[in-house]
Parts: sequence; C-alpha cells; structure tokens
Amino acid sequence: MMFSERMQASKLHRAPSGMWAIDSGRSHKNSTRLRIQPGGLRFESNCRLSSRLDPLAAHAEWLGPSKIVRNGRGLLKVTDLVTGPRIGESTGVLDPQEADEQDALLEVVLDLARRKSADSPPAGWAAPESDQLRAWLREMNYESQVDDKGDLRLTLNRQRRDGAVRLQRSADRVRLALVLCPPVELEGAASRAVRDLAEEFNNRTSLVRIAARRDEDHKMSYEAQVDLTGLPFPSATPSRLVNQLWKEMLAAAVSGLDLALWQLALELPLLANPAHGELVEILV
Repeated sequence: MMFSERMQASKLHRAPSGMWAIDSGRSHKNSTRLRIQPGGLRFESNCRLSSRLDPLAAHAEWLGPSKIVRNGRGLLKVTDLVTGPRIGESTGVLDPQEADEQDALLEVVLDLARRKSADSPPAGWAAPESDQLRAWLREMNYESQVDDKGDLRLTLNRQRRDGAVRLQRSADRVRLALVLCPPVELEGAASRAVRDLAEEFNNRTSLVRIAARRDEDHKMSYEAQVDLTGLPFPSATPSRLVNQLWKEMLAAAVSGLDLALWQLALELPLLANPAHGELVEILV
C-alpha cells in the first residue's frame, strides 16, 4: 500500500473542501486538513497568535517544519513534509517490517501536524547526531564544517551572492538558517515593505519560512529558516523510511534556502536602506 493510501486509511475523513481532515469533530474550522501532493504532504490548520506577535516574529522561535501564513483575515499554520517518491509511491505488498515502519512513521507525522504548541519539541524526541546530519548532506554533495559552537556550516553559491547556512543541532532543535538582512533600524513604509515581501515569500513557497528578530537596540534582522525539530528519528532501531525522510527534508531545505538567497538576499537589505525611500514608497 502506498504511504499516501495509508494516510487516507488512518481515521481521516473528507472535509467540505475536498481535503482530508485529520481531527474529527463538529467544527471543520478546528480540524487539521491534509493535502496529499506528489512527493509530499501538506497539513493546514487555523492558527491564532498573541496580539504581540506577527507571523514573522513567531517564526523566530517556532519549532518544527511549520510556518504561519495569512489566509484572508485569519492565519493558517502550514506544515510541509517532503516524503519523496521512495516513501510516497511505494507499491505492492509490504513486508511486515516495512509495514510496521510506515505505521510508526505515520503516527509521528500525524502527531507533529496536530501539535498546537511550538515552543518545545515533542516529548521524548531526540535529534540525529551531527555526524549523521553531515553524512546525509554529503550524500547530496553538500560539504559542511563544524564551527566552534558545534553547529554545521555550509555555503550556497550564487552568482550575485554567496549564502552561509548554519545548521543548528542541539538536544531540542535541528534548524537550518540563512541570514538575509543583518540588524537594521526599520520604520514606517520601509518596515511595511520588508514585511510584505517576506510574507509574500512565505505564502507562495513550501517548507522554508522567513523569520524576523528584534534585538536589544530595537533593530530588526531577517533570516530564512527550515526547522526540522520533531521529525522522527529512531535512536535504537534503524529505519529506511525515516532515514529517507530526513534526506528528502534536508535536500528540500537546502533548495528552499537557495531560493530565498536568490529572491530575497538583495531585495530585503535594499528596501531596508533609507537611501531607497522612493522605491519603498512605490511598493507600499
């Protein structure tokens, strides 16, 4: 049975939109909806944030492969999982071990998509070791180095600008991050233009998200992130499906950060520069 077919068979029901709803209940608005796409899965659910946060600020500490996008007047939490053809399109009769692996992976995936809190990893979660992450990256022809903090560093090469990606690995987090705009003072129209461009990117891309941070001097910085915290990783029993999921997600993460480097690494600092006020006024 295909992985997507097992998703459909796991207590899902058709929502009015034609998507699959995971949480059965009286209100479709409170359910987590599933889109089964070629090579991947997308989960969507309505989201609320504190009045003190906007989506870009919330992303800064949000754990997991999710992001928040605007949906009309509301907010939508979107979780993308890139399963790839080896997971998503396996056919034929599975042997008992592979069937058990798919069921276990399915349960973790569903729990990850249903999580309401994003400030801590799932209970009992363990991150892959740095050596394992480096090995997966090497399989995709990405060489990485370990810095003095124990994080991995790799470089994306673009004609206009190189991008330094930091892969943060700790007991409670695995995150790839690429700085797009260093700390800068933003006010008025410039702040709106940068925010609108970043949110537009979040709305039309998968997996990668733009996050904003405000430092103690009230300066804003922007980075592209892919957070893989919460993805299943068996510390004891190796799993071909889980290993493949991590490799597919890492490959998609690097591709997404490369897209952000190409589309935003020049544009965001340009809009943030006070010398380009006339351009900002045209955009907003």
